[in-house]
Amino acid sequence: MKPPDELAIPIEPFRRLALLDGVRACIDRHESLALWAPRYSGRTTFLRQLEEHYLQPHSLPVYTLPSLHLDASSRGRLFETLAQHIDAAHNSGDREQPLAARSRGFWDNPASFRDFLASFLGRTGLRQLILILDDCDQLLSNALIDLLRALRDIQAHRRTRELSLLQHFVVVVAGAVSFRNLKLLDRAELSPFDNWPSFRIDDLAPHEAAAYLFAACRGLGRTLDSEAQEFLVDYGGGDLHRLNVFVRSVIESTPGLGIAGRDCRQVVERLLSAYSAEPSTCYMISVIRHDPRCLDVLARLARGLAAFQRKDVDSDHARYFGTTNQELSGGFLLERSTDGRPLAWRFRNRYVAEVLQRHFDPATMMRAYLDLSRPPESRLFAAALERDLARSYQRDILSFDEGALRDLIEARWEQVALSEGKTPVRSATTGETTRGRAPRRAPRDRIEDAFSLMAELLSSIFGIEEAALYEMAPGDNWLTPLTDLPEPPFSVATTDAIARDDPRAREARAARSKMYSVEIETSDYLRIVIPLRNHRDDSTGVISLRVRHEYGPWATLFVRIPIIERALNFLWRRLSRIEDERRTLLEQAAQLGPREPGSSPSGTLPVFVVMEFEDKLRSSLERKLRRLPDVVKCRFIEPGPGSVLTRLLAGLCEGDPLVLCDMSRVNCNAFLELGLAIGLNRPGIPLVEHGHTALPDLVQALFWHEWRMRGPLGERFHERLSKTWSLYNVQRADENWVHLLDWGYQPAIDQLGRYIVVIGHNEHKDDVAFRKAAELAASRLGLRVEYIWDEAGRLIHHDELEARSVLVRVYTLLRGAQVVLARSENIKASERASHFVAIGIAMGLQERMHDPRVLFCMRETTPEGEACKPPSDLGGVPSTLIPPGPWKTLAGTLEERLALALRSPA
Repeated sequence: MKPPDELAIPIEPFRRLALLDGVRACIDRHESLALWAPRYSGRTTFLRQLEEHYLQPHSLPVYTLPSLHLDASSRGRLFETLAQHIDAAHNSGDREQPLAARSRGFWDNPASFRDFLASFLGRTGLRQLILILDDCDQLLSNALIDLLRALRDIQAHRRTRELSLLQHFVVVVAGAVSFRNLKLLDRAELSPFDNWPSFRIDDLAPHEAAAYLFAACRGLGRTLDSEAQEFLVDYGGGDLHRLNVFVRSVIESTPGLGIAGRDCRQVVERLLSAYSAEPSTCYMISVIRHDPRCLDVLARLARGLAAFQRKDVDSDHARYFGTTNQELSGGFLLERSTDGRPLAWRFRNRYVAEVLQRHFDPATMMRAYLDLSRPPESRLFAAALERDLARSYQRDILSFDEGALRDLIEARWEQVALSEGKTPVRSATTGETTRGRAPRRAPRDRIEDAFSLMAELLSSIFGIEEAALYEMAPGDNWLTPLTDLPEPPFSVATTDAIARDDPRAREARAARSKMYSVEIETSDYLRIVIPLRNHRDDSTGVISLRVRHEYGPWATLFVRIPIIERALNFLWRRLSRIEDERRTLLEQAAQLGPREPGSSPSGTLPVFVVMEFEDKLRSSLERKLRRLPDVVKCRFIEPGPGSVLTRLLAGLCEGDPLVLCDMSRVNCNAFLELGLAIGLNRPGIPLVEHGHTALPDLVQALFWHEWRMRGPLGERFHERLSKTWSLYNVQRADENWVHLLDWGYQPAIDQLGRYIVVIGHNEHKDDVAFRKAAELAASRLGLRVEYIWDEAGRLIHHDELEARSVLVRVYTLLRGAQVVLARSENIKASERASHFVAIGIAMGLQERMHDPRVLFCMRETTPEGEACKPPSDLGGVPSTLIPPGPWKTLAGTLEERLALALRSPA
């Protein structure tokens, strides 16, 4: 038997006769052609057969490899070495050398190669000169462009009388990857391949692969039984290179003449286990990892989705070369219909499928997509990777892949996954900005996601059952608990802050020492306290974890805890950078704050929060607002003696604040306060708790911010706060710019007459009498009546308007009125609460502009016979009582009040 280094697979049995006939027909017609093939499909073998066929007395085939025969360092060296190789091929047949050496300067001329060929053909008398340029795609940049231009120049001159000898020159261009720098040419038509015939070498069919294996083994004095032959065809497919590797390996490891199926299985399994040492496999893996089209096909095949997609193919590449990047990688084949249309993908063979499935596990796929700057695709593998990491952490901690954990954190942190929501829409005709229902694509909130990811890591991967997180500002002496974080595992009701110098508190000791500690609580539980450090390495937090003590010996415990510590601090450092950025933005916005002429900026951003006095939402929001930088000064309306309305107006105006108004509980008070802020023209941010869907159409024009009970006020809120304050200070001098509506009011040029606005509550039959009385009183004073809602609660004159524009229309109607006559009963129904937005706007306009005057009416008793009460915000405000008697009696009372309001000075 031959020694292993002398083993060679004979090429004689492997011939593609139909393809060979087509290529020969082109050459015999003196036509140049392009030949393309995926890697290892037998291209070089085919070209060598072609060379052998044309080795005749009056024909010279010249096989050329750029890496072996050409010097591409300059144009002159490229043409000179190409000419020398043609000379050497001619002289290899013991022919007399017909050519004289040329000077080095000769080859710098762009037409030098054309002149050489004409001279060469004239002196040698050859009827055919066939230049076979294999692996031509190895020529890149300038060398490639110079060669293409030279070939096109030859093609243009071959039919002229002076250079008719060039008709005997034929080029066969062959390769596996696209000419990546074709786009650098001056004109696209410079490519010489536009009109050349193009041929494609496909993988062997199964019966061809079986015949090749049989002939190759017979040529080496071996025999394959049917099981071995079927096994090798299954794993090697039509990949000629792979079949050769299998045959060589099997022969090297099998001493006998016969080769059985079990021998092949052992060899293939050994090759699979050492796939990273095989160059062609490493090339395939590298191409797939760095080519997004290849990676997309792999991801789909791994999920069992083989359908072809147009985005998989570079159209120029496919048009010129008839093959795809995925096929060129050596990993995939694209099934085509009889007319050549692409249908579906498949792995090239079973060996490739198993290698790629072993190599591209969820962690590798995630890393590859991250390297390609495609985090959304990387997140598709997050769930599988998370399961793998959790299993490894629980069962095989010594093999835990901490790099994959970092990839998981990075993918979730840097993700630009887009979410659907409502989008601001600015009218092209009016300039009005409104909130539409169209879907928008907006980046996720990194601060919110950071805490959610922290909870997910602790519970899903590390198996932590309970956790408490304490935060500490630099220079602060207290560890403040964050109690609104996602659960699980942040479900422990921690309410007390911890002094940093408290010697008894384990959390305080960890913050001071910056070292984690472990404490046995009971026989079943451990308390693990881990310090958290920001990007400046300052101790700014502590996390206290409670976990069951079932992780084996202490030795593995001290492997597990540093993994948790590094993961949490990796996330905490990134979070601290983002929070520093947000703090800087708020500080910059605060410098734009209101100031007296000649004074320095206040350096603070005042915020006034309006919501119910006692409510779990209020306590949660208060805790979240405490996390804002000190530059943001927040005040709440507090219960106390005197009129609520008086204290509310003082809070909305004192210090010129930005207003936060919570709309999560649709009630009269909250919506009245929202309307006051609009009427007083305060900047503000309406807030809505996540999942709240009961907002009336009237407030759909507002750019409200959604917040979560179990989450921080994140990055989007910080940006919203600084942007709202900055825009307010730019536009504050414009009295007609309504900040909460982000809209410019246009005063009417032509007065349409004097009118009053009537706001009924549409709740009981007495509202009909109230409206009739108002209409009669207004007509006696020469005023017309405008309504916002009809008797059934439908918006008047807004059928043609979208819901998002109603609030703008209401504001315009109220600002132009002389008097607003409104019902003031405390109505609990959420669908009626929007009436109090309109009432609040009118009252705010009255406070700010002294017009319109606002008059209130309220019936004496409810239908149940109880005394009617106004909302607490309107407590003590004078109201005309609506008697149960005839409505004309009420009309007289309303006429007196309207006349008095119209006569009173502004």
